[in-house]
Amino acid sequence: DADLGWMNRRSFRAENLYGKGVGFTTNSHGFRGTKEIAAEVPAGQRRIVFLGDSFTEGYGVADADCYPAAVSAIEPSFEAVNMGLGGFGLDQMFLWYRRDAADLRASTVVLACIAHDFERMGTDHFLHLPKPWLEVDGATLAVRNVPVPKVFGERDRGRLVRLARSLALGRAMERLRRTKPPPEDRSLVAPLLEEAWLS
Repeated sequence: DADLGWMNRRSFRAENLYGKGVGFTTNSHGFRGTKEIAAEVPAGQRRIVFLGDSFTEGYGVADADCYPAAVSAIEPSFEAVNMGLGGFGLDQMFLWYRRDAADLRASTVVLACIAHDFERMGTDHFLHLPKPWLEVDGATLAVRNVPVPKVFGERDRGRLVRLARSLALGRAMERLRRTKPPPEDRSLVAPLLEEAWLS
């Protein structure tokens, strides 16, 4: 993403991303969850926008188990908008809100952050991924490193493939670790590794 560094794919569904039956969904805005967000707040509801990193996004849990979704489940008059995104710093949260949610007419904005989100603000990258950063310039807030440089050009296709395989291997190993009790028969390992390599 030229403005933010990276983004969720819009209208995306991965059925078993975090394990069997533990899927990941984004709506047409790229917000986590199955619900579409209309321009107008539904009658009788209050819209709450949740900004954050992977904790808000719900890394490792199903769509309904993210804490913004739980808020809506507990209090149906609250329409939760999950704008959490893994690896985001406070600067990216602010820029994403300003670009894609400022017109959503939220009655409340919840900013959930950890210490690392503050640290991510002071740099132009996160885990070697380029990102924008903010700087006070006189009386204004200036956005730097935009457009955000692309990470993978045509020359970098091999690095991208290796990164994807590494992430798939990590998911496969996590599924293996969650197997209870650990399998005595290690024949399960080969199919998981093969799946990770071919993903």
